[in-house]
Amino acid sequence: MRGRASAVAALVTIALALAGCASTPDGTGLAGSIVGKDDTGLPDYPVGDGWIVAAPAGKAATMWAGEDVPGDITDYAHLGFDLLDADIAAADAVRAPVTSNGQFRLDAPPGPSVVCWVLPVADGPPRSRGCTEIDLPAQGRLKGSWGEGGFFVEVA
Repeated sequence: MRGRASAVAALVTIALALAGCASTPDGTGLAGSIVGKDDTGLPDYPVGDGWIVAAPAGKAATMWAGEDVPGDITDYAHLGFDLLDADIAAADAVRAPVTSNGQFRLDAPPGPSVVCWVLPVADGPPRSRGCTEIDLPAQGRLKGSWGEGGFFVEVA
């Protein structure tokens, strides 16, 4: 019985430690998280690193203007483009780091926006993994997902 109690105590300690690691960064703005979606039936899993970038919908195309992207793009979920600091500034975009366990806090103005998940690249500029067009609220929580269907963000 004592061994079982020790094992339970160890599991509780581990769970609390992991819960602490999964906390949203401090600051202002919308708290959010990104999970990976598996199309084989496995449960969601946290994915992270990189940045969340949000641009006003009317200026978002400025971020990928130098890329070979159709002007009438509708598949934002799979939109991949190199993202430079100058592109972020030109689009009046904001960026927020994503922790290794998928947590972020995005301080972007409310309204129609394009939100992208951007990851570092070893030998080049950061690159978008996909984007979502969304009406960002003034308050709430964002839930992002990434998988075979692309990248999506919704208000949770």
